[in-house]
Amino acid sequence: MKNLIKTYNFNKAEENLVYIETIKNKGMIKFTISGLISKSISEGKDRIYSTFKMNGLKFPYGRVITNLFPADIKKQGTHYDLPIALSILVNQGYLKYPGDYLVCGELSLNGDLVEIDNPIRIINFCLKNNIKNVIMPYGDYPYLSLYKDINIYMARNISEVINHFNGKNNLLFNKNFVINENIIETSINDILSQKALIRALIISISGNHSILIKGPVGTGKTFSIKSIKSLFLKLNSKESLILSDILTRFYKSNTFTSYPQIIYPKNNVSVNELFGNERKIGTCTMSNFGFLVFDELNTFNKNIIDKLKSLLDF
Repeated sequence: MKNLIKTYNFNKAEENLVYIETIKNKGMIKFTISGLISKSISEGKDRIYSTFKMNGLKFPYGRVITNLFPADIKKQGTHYDLPIALSILVNQGYLKYPGDYLVCGELSLNGDLVEIDNPIRIINFCLKNNIKNVIMPYGDYPYLSLYKDINIYMARNISEVINHFNGKNNLLFNKNFVINENIIETSINDILSQKALIRALIISISGNHSILIKGPVGTGKTFSIKSIKSLFLKLNSKESLILSDILTRFYKSNTFTSYPQIIYPKNNVSVNELFGNERKIGTCTMSNFGFLVFDELNTFNKNIIDKLKSLLDF
């Protein structure tokens, strides 16, 4: 198992550890990747060919077979480029792979690594599977220094990864971390009246309670709710990473926050958009550690109201 390259496979909500091995047989020159792969993995063969040529690496002659297993799991993603390339180098004896590493990264045609969108999910996956080291593409995500129980290495290209494994150069990780600020548009101190409402909101926040606010138009209900952001405390490191992982998956971009969010669903939102399904997380998930606000509750779909009632009862 030592020479098997480890990587991950994220398929909707399912997460799996994937092993990669390569063998070379005599025969006509052919490169085959097996293991129920997607088109994005198959297209990676051209990127790997080009990476070998541009970096002075000799691609093996003959029939090269790379297997991704377990073979009964559908595999997708471009992050398989780097581990497949390393598996070929291990088979040729050009690389010393220690085993306890998870490797991921998309290769460009010249061997550079492409920045990934959600490193938090990858690190959490490693921790769940007791993997102590991970190599990923270099990127602007210094918040990973909040993780203390795993060694995170970042590389700009395949040459840096090869030198790291062969002991010629250790990859470095920038651990300079700056906590982002809580952007406040309205402070609770700006409200001159509504003392009863403000007290009710403070009790709701401190006790993690739901609250229903009724009143005539223009009395400051929405304004008061927006002001509670000034009361939010900074999340601890674990909570920050959990919420940032959720935000990154929802927005599909690298996002980090140290503070809870106030989420306002639109009144025409569907049940699946709000509560999520097997393909995408719902809007309400972003309100973890924060507030989910239904402005003008009576304008929302009855199915959403019923779902909310069942969740509150639970």
